[in-house]
Amino acid sequence: MAIISSEDAIGERILFSSDKSKIITIRLAKPTKEASGDWQCKFHIYGLGDDATKIAYGIDSMQSILVAMDAIRLILADGAMDLTWEGGNEGENGFPLMSPTYLPASVLDNINQLVEKEITSYINKQKKRKA
Repeated sequence: MAIISSEDAIGERILFSSDKSKIITIRLAKPTKEASGDWQCKFHIYGLGDDATKIAYGIDSMQSILVAMDAIRLILADGAMDLTWEGGNEGENGFPLMSPTYLPASVLDNINQLVEKEITSYINKQKKRKA
């Protein structure tokens, strides 16, 4: 499968190991529609050893991107390496866990409420520290 060039990528992220000895480059290609009507989004992770281009599928272009982002998160988590992106905190690779879209709406609502509660709590604590 062809390598995704910087010019063909719709997104790219560079990750560094904690000691800066390892550099991982992740590229996401523009989604394309298949003859079947499904969408695919190719992505490539350079520097983890398996330099094969992977494909994530979705019912539309946005879902294929979201599935690709989650697949990247899972692959990075499997690598057992502490990676940080340039704009992130130590150990934060910039590919967060997303709520799975296949869960019932009531379960997703509960998850989202818990997340919002934690975010609000964190922000309030930060505000108090700065005051």
